[in-house]
Order: sequence, then C-alpha cells, then structure tokens
Amino acid sequence: MKRKTYVASASRQVYPGGVQLRVGLSTESVQLPASATLSERSRVSQRSLARQTLLQLTTAGDHRSSRRCTPAARRGLSLFEVLIALAIFVCSMAAIGQLISSGVRAAVQARLQSQAVLRAESKMAEVVAGITSLHGASGTFSDDTNWSWAAASTQDQQPGLYLVEVTVSHAGMTTSAKQSFTLRRLVRDPQLALDEYAKEQEEAANAATTSSSGSSGSGSGSSGGSSTSGGSR
Repeated sequence: MKRKTYVASASRQVYPGGVQLRVGLSTESVQLPASATLSERSRVSQRSLARQTLLQLTTAGDHRSSRRCTPAARRGLSLFEVLIALAIFVCSMAAIGQLISSGVRAAVQARLQSQAVLRAESKMAEVVAGITSLHGASGTFSDDTNWSWAAASTQDQQPGLYLVEVTVSHAGMTTSAKQSFTLRRLVRDPQLALDEYAKEQEEAANAATTSSSGSSGSGSGSSGGSSTSGGSR
C-alpha cells in the first residue's frame, strides 16, 4: 500500500536587513506492506500530519519575518525630511511676517499723508486770510508738536500776486513716520485787500460827513429867511 506524505525542507539566508528562512515543500510516497498493522498505518498518518503542520507554521513565520525585514514595512519620517519641513515652515512664517509688516507701514504712511494734506490746506487758508504772514513764516502746530510748517512766497509777474508754498512735515523715528507734503498756490497779497477795504471805509465816512454838513447848512439858511420876512411886516 502506498501513502503520500509531505516532507519540509528549509534553507537559511542572511541579508543586510535580517535573516530569511525559506521553506520548501515536497512529497514522497511511503510503501506500506500489505501486512502493516493498523497502528503502523496510524503512526505514518500522524507523522505526515505533524510534518504538514510544522511546514505551515514555518511558512507563516517566514512571511512575518520577511515583512519585518522589508524596508517598506518600517516606513517613517527621516531626519532629512523633518529638517526640510521645518525649513519650509520657517520660510513661510518669515514671508507672512514681512507681509504684515509691510501692510502696517503702508497704513501708517497713508494716515500721516492724509493728515499732512489737511494741515497744509488749513495753513494755506490762514495765509490767504492774512492771519499768517505771506512773506515767510514757520512754526509748529499747537495740537501736535511733531507736525511743523513753513510758508514761503515769491513775487509773480503780475503786481500783487504771489506764488505761496506751504510745506508740512512730520518728525518720526522711522522712515514711515517721516512724512511731508508741499502745497503751492497763487495768492493775491492780503494787504492789498485790507488797504482797499480801509479806503472804502474812509470814503464812506467822508461821504457821510459831507452829507451831514450840507444838511445843517441848508437848515440854518431857511431859518434866517423866515425871520427877515417877519420884521418887514
């Protein structure tokens, strides 16, 4: 009687990542005599079953060992990858900080420039009204001493007409805080307007005095004529 049994063969190989155990499976036929007893047949069956079980266990362990020894199974972040990620993060944070700083500087410059325009317009109105001297003046603003102003004028070709230049500046510690604005405008000499107004007032006063003198003279003449006519009667 022939019976098929399994025979396991193993080979051990050494690799840089570990040791792998390769197991092979082969079959062999066992010739049982016709006179073999039941116990002998059972013993052969048990040996075959034990060899097959040992082969399965060894093969499973070999697969697990292969997975552990494979570099792809131990996939993770290396030190180089961590350094690259950290460098990208630092560079991005620096760029964002630079953008925020540029936005703040631009906002400060726009606010100071708007204030400079308004202050220059106000000071030019004072020059036109004659409150501030037309022929060169300077000073600081009373509400904020960091703001200063200077007015200068040049004679135009037309008499009594001047080119007035008003410059307003803001003093600061940083570049964005140092702002200035210059306003130029053709302005008539305010003194001429004042002289004309004084002349008009004087002429009006003289006219009023002349009219009052004429009224008093005509009144005295009419009273003298009426008394003469009464005496002749």
